[in-house]
Amino acid sequence: MSLDADAILDRRRLKRRLTFWRLAAIVAVFALAFIALFCVDVITGHDYVAEIGVTGLISDDDSRSEFLRKVADDGHAKALIVNINSPGGTTVGGETLYNDIRRVAERKPVVGVIRTLGTSAAYLAATATDHIISAESSLTG
Repeated sequence: MSLDADAILDRRRLKRRLTFWRLAAIVAVFALAFIALFCVDVITGHDYVAEIGVTGLISDDDSRSEFLRKVADDGHAKALIVNINSPGGTTVGGETLYNDIRRVAERKPVVGVIRTLGTSAAYLAATATDHIISAESSLTG
């Protein structure tokens, strides 16, 4: 008879523990939902510096133009860094890139960084920035 009483007590203890962990899981889920719904700016609203790479042959690129438009309109993007390593490209591609970078530069600071090579349309893109940085051994022009 005492064995049955011990088994019943153990079962009750296990049920209490299981109830505790179930309630703890429900509270955790509600806490995460609250954070996701009401504290989104705390999680994702940090300011940042956008960066774009201009490499290879420069041509008219709609996805690059769309990215630069988003950077110009994004209030959390505080500046733009344009990393350039290109021998140039088409006249239309260089002109489009120049105009897109100037649109961003009207709203926020833009820095051009010429890596190894920045000639022709790549140099035109660099002149669209507010400040150009290049290494002593970079080929520019």
